[in-house]
Amino acid sequence: MRKILIGLLSVALFAGGSAVAQANSVVTTIKPLTLIARAVTDGIEQPVQLLPDGLSPHDYSLRPSDRQRLKQAELVIWVGPAHERFLAGLIKNGPGTLNVTALPGLKRLPRRKAEDGSPLPGSLDTHVWLDPDNAILIARAIAEDRARRQPALADRYRANAEHFAQTLKTAWQPLQQRIAALPRHEYVAYHDAYQYLEKSLNLHLAGSLSSETESRPGARHLLAMKKRVHERGITCLVREPASGAGLLQQVAGPKDRIAVLDEGLRQADSFVGGLTLLGQAMEQCLGR
Repeated sequence: MRKILIGLLSVALFAGGSAVAQANSVVTTIKPLTLIARAVTDGIEQPVQLLPDGLSPHDYSLRPSDRQRLKQAELVIWVGPAHERFLAGLIKNGPGTLNVTALPGLKRLPRRKAEDGSPLPGSLDTHVWLDPDNAILIARAIAEDRARRQPALADRYRANAEHFAQTLKTAWQPLQQRIAALPRHEYVAYHDAYQYLEKSLNLHLAGSLSSETESRPGARHLLAMKKRVHERGITCLVREPASGAGLLQQVAGPKDRIAVLDEGLRQADSFVGGLTLLGQAMEQCLGR
C-alpha cells in the first residue's frame, strides 16, 4: 500500500509540474518589461528582473549572479543593444532572447535634438514601451514565445495577453479624449524621454534642456528655452524623478507647472496603472 501511495504521489507531482512553467524561466532587464511580462505570465510563472529599480541600464555592470541567471533563463526579454548596452556583447538574438526593438510592427522613433526637436538620423529612441500599442505588441510576443515553449499553457498565456491589451485600451482611450479637449498640448522636458507617450496623446514637444539625463545644458541653451517658454505661453514642464528640478525652475515662469514623470515606472505595481498615471500627470500639467 505504501509503495502504491508513493507511486501515485510521484505521478501527481509530475503531472502538476507539467502544468506550471519552471520558476525563474523568464528574465527581464528593466521594470517596464517586467510589468508587461507579469501580466502575460500571471498565475503561471513569475518573471525575474535583472536590474534593480533605479539603476541605469546604459552603464550597469553585471554581477556573477546576474550572469548565472541569464545563463539559466529559458527566455531573456530586453529592450535591445541601444538601451541595455551592457548586454550587447553578451547575448545575441535567438530562440532564448526577445529583443523588443527588433519586433516586427513595433513603432520606432528616432532620438531628437534638444534645441529644436528635429530627428537625429540613424538613431533610436529606446523608450518604446511608452506607446500603448507597442506595449500590447510586446505582451503578445511574450505570450507567443511562452506558448511555443509551454504548449499545455498556451491558451492561458494568450488569454492573459489579450486581457492586458483590453485593459490598457480601456484605460487609455478616455485619457486620449480628455487630453484632446485641452486647449494646450505643448510642453518642455528636461530630458526627451516621453516621445512615444507624446505621440500617443497627440502632444508636442517644444524642446528639451538635455539630450541625455547625464549631461547638463549650457547657459545659452537655457536662455533660449526660457525665451521660448515665455513667447509661446508654455505652462507645462516635465522632468524625471532624479534630475532637472533646479534647471527647469530657471526656465519656468512663476505660474508654470513642473510635472514629475517616471518613464521607468519604478513605483508602479502594474503596467497599465503606471502608464495611466504618467498620462494623467501630463493631463494635469497641461490643463490644470
